[in-house]
Amino acid sequence: MTDGGSHVEDPGTADGPRLTTVTTDHVRALLDSSGEERVLIVIRGQVEVVDVAKLQEPEYSGALHVASSRDLDAMAALSPPHKAHPDVLASVLQAAVNQLGA
Repeated sequence: MTDGGSHVEDPGTADGPRLTTVTTDHVRALLDSSGEERVLIVIRGQVEVVDVAKLQEPEYSGALHVASSRDLDAMAALSPPHKAHPDVLASVLQAAVNQLGA
């Protein structure tokens, strides 16, 4: 992730790839942000985790901001331990993506 972004391939479904799936790898990329603010975005039908500064670049114009590393830290801190598990957090973020219609 030296380019400041993280794109995780999704195996998809029988109908083809589903690139808007939030995975535990996305959650880990947000949680392991090493002090830098990172955001989970959906852009051109793909879920990515990028440094917040990247959102100023033209290639990220129109990106849908779903959650930041700070948001995820707050969710994990306020939740019972089992809800802070990456699988559960990925499901919560996926629900948010679905609600936003991405």
